[in-house]
Amino acid sequence: RERPPDHRRRCQHPAMVGVEPIEATAAEHDLGASPGRADADRSADPGLVAWFEQTARIDLDRLDDERMVLVLQQGSLAVRVRNAEVARELEVQVGPSRARAAATGHFRFDRVGNTSRMTAWRGQLDVDTGDQRLALGTGRSVELYREWRDGTAVTWGPVSQDAFSDWVARGEQSDDRFVGNRYVSR
Repeated sequence: RERPPDHRRRCQHPAMVGVEPIEATAAEHDLGASPGRADADRSADPGLVAWFEQTARIDLDRLDDERMVLVLQQGSLAVRVRNAEVARELEVQVGPSRARAAATGHFRFDRVGNTSRMTAWRGQLDVDTGDQRLALGTGRSVELYREWRDGTAVTWGPVSQDAFSDWVARGEQSDDRFVGNRYVSR
C-alpha cells in the first residue's frame, strides 16, 4: 500500500462511516482520527474520504445527524463525496464562502491568505459567497477574493494540476480499485 508523502495526510471520517480511519495521524485529531493506524477494516464503503496537507488548518465546526461542517482556515483540502446522503449533509467553509455538493463528486478547496479557490474535479458544487450564488461544474475552478466594499471578486478558470492534486488522484484510483474489487462475484 502506497503511503502518502510526509507533508500530506488522508483519512476517512469515522463518524461518517463507522470504521477507523485509514492513514490517520496526529494531524487529524480534529477529524476524530486515531493516530498511528496504517490500515483499517474497509468492509464498509465510506460516504466521505478527505485528503489534506499536514499544514492545513481545518476545523470540524459541526457534526450531527443533519450536518457536517468543515472549515478550511488555511491550506488544501480534497473531499470525495460517495453518496447522496453525505452530499446533503456536507458543507465546506473556505474563508467567507460556503460550498455544498449538489450530488456525489470529488472536490478541492484551497485557502491562501485572503484568497479562496474551489475546484470541482467531478460533480457540482453550489457556492454561496455571501453576496453571490455560484454553480461550479465538473472540470471548473473558481477563485474568490473578498473586496472590502465591492463584495466578492470571482475569477473562473480550468482545473490546475500540482503535486497535491496528483497525490489525491493516485489515492482516488486506489480507492476505485478497492471498491471495484469488493463487488466482484467469486
